[in-house]
Amino acid sequence: MEQPNFALIPSGFKTALVYSVIPESGVGDLTFDRNLQTATRINKDGLIEGVAADMPRLNYEVNNGVVDSCPHLLLEMESSNLVTNSEVFNGFSKTNSTITDNSTTSPAGDVTGAILSDDSGGGSSVVEIYQTVSVSVNKEHTMSVFAKKRGANFIALRAANFTSPADGQSFFNLNTGAVVSAATGHTAKIENYGNGWYRCSITFTSHSSDTTGTLVLRVSTNGTSTTVSRDGNSNIFIWGWQFEQANYATSYIPTSSGSSTRSTETCKDAGDVNTFNSVEGILYAELKREVETDDEFRRIVIHSGSTNNEIKLGYSGTINQIKAVAVLTSAGSADVDLSFTGSVTSFTKMAFLYKANKYELWVNGNREAQDITEANTFAPNTLNKLSFEQSDGSDKLRAKVKDVRYYDTDGMSNTEIENLLTQLTQ
Repeated sequence: MEQPNFALIPSGFKTALVYSVIPESGVGDLTFDRNLQTATRINKDGLIEGVAADMPRLNYEVNNGVVDSCPHLLLEMESSNLVTNSEVFNGFSKTNSTITDNSTTSPAGDVTGAILSDDSGGGSSVVEIYQTVSVSVNKEHTMSVFAKKRGANFIALRAANFTSPADGQSFFNLNTGAVVSAATGHTAKIENYGNGWYRCSITFTSHSSDTTGTLVLRVSTNGTSTTVSRDGNSNIFIWGWQFEQANYATSYIPTSSGSSTRSTETCKDAGDVNTFNSVEGILYAELKREVETDDEFRRIVIHSGSTNNEIKLGYSGTINQIKAVAVLTSAGSADVDLSFTGSVTSFTKMAFLYKANKYELWVNGNREAQDITEANTFAPNTLNKLSFEQSDGSDKLRAKVKDVRYYDTDGMSNTEIENLLTQLTQ
């Protein structure tokens, strides 16, 4: 396979810097910024750990409790955990329940997991803890909590005191790792973090009249009802409760005595005019996002410092759409805009070939879109930087980045280019 001019396979980093593998001179390194010390990552042992401000997050995917052997660069938007004391639950409001904090090993590997149990008061009733939070009107919100079975195998997450249809409860099976049922208006998800721990979440949209709501966590012994026996055996382990204005559960944000915010991450400005051939080349990436759509375009961009000259590869605001765009304003031409609809919530290999009369989008080994009529391309020495955002700082990429490369195709035949694209994306 051809040697790339630029390659980022996340492995090396330090404060405010992500190292590229190629070029070795350091000109391909990306500057990184996240100004608050509130972010976490999953380390190579599958444990959640805190990350210092401006430190890139090399995060390890956990699939069905198994930790991936290779990390990815995790890039997320700003988000705030509005739950106070996300790991200490004794201060929460309770109904027929007791909390024993610091009782078991948590997903962070320390003994901060709590037991939520019935109060041994006899009879049958609801066993729950809850907290009232402020919400933004007409916005998607996500509540999530890490839970593990003990005497009971099920939990319910309820959004109480919200306007219908957000108001409801969804059930989760902590034995099989399945969503039992999602309430009307809820998108429910369960993720296996290993060692018996599952992250359970519900996403819903607040109403125009909702300014506060109550987050409720209930014990269930059958997955259909939250009425349980108060005999001392209706109990589960819990840790890491989070509530945020987001359309999915982002990485865990710990809190103590108040809400906490993880700031937006910026990663940009790799390369120079010698790294990228402005006339023709291939931008390749292996990416994954957590949701099918987002409120903005999210792409990797090779640019000139101006939005008039850009090669962009990544996602659009349309559900499950991968998009490649060449902005040719300085060439006096309309943009080239190629797209493909397919799953974006698993790691996907994609590549964008650009040259006069040949613009192609490849996904998972196939050419999925092309434009062979656009005769214009960029003038030599135009493109000089690669960033995970547009040149003006907008549309920051939110994704898990496993591999990014750039290839200069000058001197390659069409057959050689096609073979390279096939090898890269299959």
